[in-house]
Amino acid sequence: MIYKTAIQSTLNDLDRLFRKEKKATKQVFYSKLALMELCGWIEITMDKILSSVLKKQLTDTRHIKIVEGAIRFNSNFNYDKNFKPLLMQIIGFKSIEKIEKKVTQQKFVTMKAALEYLKTPRNSAAHTFIKGMTQTLDAPSVTLSKFYILLEGLKDFVIAMKTLKYI
Repeated sequence: MIYKTAIQSTLNDLDRLFRKEKKATKQVFYSKLALMELCGWIEITMDKILSSVLKKQLTDTRHIKIVEGAIRFNSNFNYDKNFKPLLMQIIGFKSIEKIEKKVTQQKFVTMKAALEYLKTPRNSAAHTFIKGMTQTLDAPSVTLSKFYILLEGLKDFVIAMKTLKYI
């Protein structure tokens, strides 16, 4: 459910290219691409988690279509504003409370902080182009470190969901 090989390889490649590059404009390009790739991976991974829960928990096709539509039109990855409300539509607040109590709190808090940290640069980078860009972007190595934090947090979250039989 959480596929890491392709994104990990891409981020490592972008980090390597960034470190070899002497031109600042190309370094910005690699930084922006790393950020956008990671954020795309986060959104897809969250969608897969939600779809897995949806398949196991709901049977009424009307409800399934409503939630599938909400997942499809979601274009962000904030835990509290995007992921949790979609999950709540499927399993409810009480079940979310059980999951949040079951996860390793340090991984959970760190994951949420990494998601929040990525929100502003992602939104800015997604709505600008490199020429004339005034935003400072993290090097791909920083983006890669956020990936590892998110990977651990999401894996822990899925393990808790499986233990509680939501997936």
